[in-house]
Amino acid sequence: MRTIVLAETTIMINKLRIILLALCEIFNACRRDPAIVPASVDNDYIPLVHGVHSRYMRKNIRLGSSEIWDIDTIHKRIEKDSLVRGKLYTQINYLGDGYDQIIRKEGSNYFRIFVRGSVTDTMETLMMKENVMKNELWQSYQGRGGGGISTFRVLDVKAQDTINNIVYNNVALIKEEWGTSTKEYTLHKYAAGIGEVYSYLPYPSSLRFNDAELMRIIK
Repeated sequence: MRTIVLAETTIMINKLRIILLALCEIFNACRRDPAIVPASVDNDYIPLVHGVHSRYMRKNIRLGSSEIWDIDTIHKRIEKDSLVRGKLYTQINYLGDGYDQIIRKEGSNYFRIFVRGSVTDTMETLMMKENVMKNELWQSYQGRGGGGISTFRVLDVKAQDTINNIVYNNVALIKEEWGTSTKEYTLHKYAAGIGEVYSYLPYPSSLRFNDAELMRIIK
């Protein structure tokens, strides 16, 4: 009888160990860096999920050439919500770059305001839309302290696109032309459910004395 009781006790202890190990694994998974776990929120082009931390490799390219003279890393973190002029925005912090952003979604439209230190744009920019179609075009406030109007052109929408050896689904390529100059522009690639995965900023839109190319990395 005593042997049976001891055997049953041993079985119970082993079961408890398995349960505790499983709970520890779940706890550790929750503590892992969210940068390696892509966010997916209703397949949004710009998921505004608090705490998500993304990394981008930035290649700085010499003007007038294809020579890469420097490579660094930009960190983007989606922070808290902020009430600005009566509207609720989500704060996007860029570590390693001069500008932060606050973004809000209304219906299928994304609106952006650039923030640099204590300086905030006086108006918001319609920066992106859900369900964009190739050759679609719209205009909005330029922002980034420049005033005027920017033109957004949907150059392509792909079911799949490979960027930096990573395959993304439903990727939209947007050209943002700053003001009336077609030479000052930025190229953006947005992947549904993840956000911006690529951008190309030729001088002077790079705000540096070189061209810049950014690609999302997961490590």
